[in-house]
Amino acid sequence: MRVTLQLAAKFCCLIVIVCVLVFQKMRPEDPHWLFTQYQQGSNLLLIDCRTLSEYAKGHIEGAINLFIPPLMLRRLKRGNVPLRNFINSEVAQKKFESRSSCEKVVLYDEDTSNISPDTIIDVLSNKLAETNSLVFLKGGFRQFEETFPHLCQCGEGTELNNAMFSLTNLDLNCTDDSREPVPSPMQFHTNNNAPTLNLKQPTAKDLLFRPDSSGPVEILPRLYLGNKVDSSSINLLRKARISHILNVTPDLPNAFEDNFKYLRLAVQDNWGGDLVSHFTEAYEFIDDAIKDDGYVLVHCLGGISRSSTIIIAYLMLKYDYSLNDAYDLVKSKKSNIAPNFNFMGQLLDLERQRDQFSTFCNSPGSISPGSMSTGSDLSTGSC
Repeated sequence: MRVTLQLAAKFCCLIVIVCVLVFQKMRPEDPHWLFTQYQQGSNLLLIDCRTLSEYAKGHIEGAINLFIPPLMLRRLKRGNVPLRNFINSEVAQKKFESRSSCEKVVLYDEDTSNISPDTIIDVLSNKLAETNSLVFLKGGFRQFEETFPHLCQCGEGTELNNAMFSLTNLDLNCTDDSREPVPSPMQFHTNNNAPTLNLKQPTAKDLLFRPDSSGPVEILPRLYLGNKVDSSSINLLRKARISHILNVTPDLPNAFEDNFKYLRLAVQDNWGGDLVSHFTEAYEFIDDAIKDDGYVLVHCLGGISRSSTIIIAYLMLKYDYSLNDAYDLVKSKKSNIAPNFNFMGQLLDLERQRDQFSTFCNSPGSISPGSMSTGSDLSTGSC
């Protein structure tokens, strides 16, 4: 009995020691602490553990993005997958690799209150165990943004200017050698009345999604890409002469149904979002509007992921673009686009099955709007 009690006491002591070590390894701090660190000019490495699209919509100034898909968490825990593989740019990778020179490494997600087992922050805390001063931000980005909005920034920021996930250097073309050579992204086909474009260099306005948005971004003549602010400002819509609005969200209202023709694609920006079943429907809505001399705005919440995916798909179907070329064209006009990995996979499926989609899109009357999915609704008002 006495031996059992002694063993139990030793076990309890061991638990206490482990808890102390874990607490020392990963210390919680609140937004006011981080603000003080900024005031003191501390050398910090901030790691944003949310998805790339969430990071692009808003993050703490100077933070790098390191998101680990749920399917990779177990593999990362078991093996030695380099963390740098999950970092989106060379600039951010260099900052991460020089973390030993930082006074503190701060991890945060959307609304961290405690560290739950098997979450991204929990896994990272174990992988970064060698870091002397590891901190997680209580309340996460949400609480920090509410308290110190002036220390937050939107868009990709300088850390993602050279995003490794850009498709520029990837070979995503179909393997069908019988296909006509794809034109340079500097110019569209000259047939089918397709326009010729001279691409402009990205401007500061294109880089950020800001509350004071100056309006939708023109991707093609009569085709615009925008965000929540653009879609809810009648003045911005009229300035761009918008007549049709494609709303790629399940929750943002169709604000001006008496003034514009709407199509809603009720899709979430997450790993379960299904856009591929809407590509034909979206194509027909956009193409019919342009043929009727209309002006189309495609928008989601931030104008970054869902809406850019739809426009990339339209370019692929309308002008026979490769995914690579369509992506580069849209990004040249609006530099902070970032379709999530799920949508990129769906665009790759479109690349592989383009003939099937093209048959639908090039056969008038072969498919009616809405017949590809039950998750959309079409409402018509007077333009």
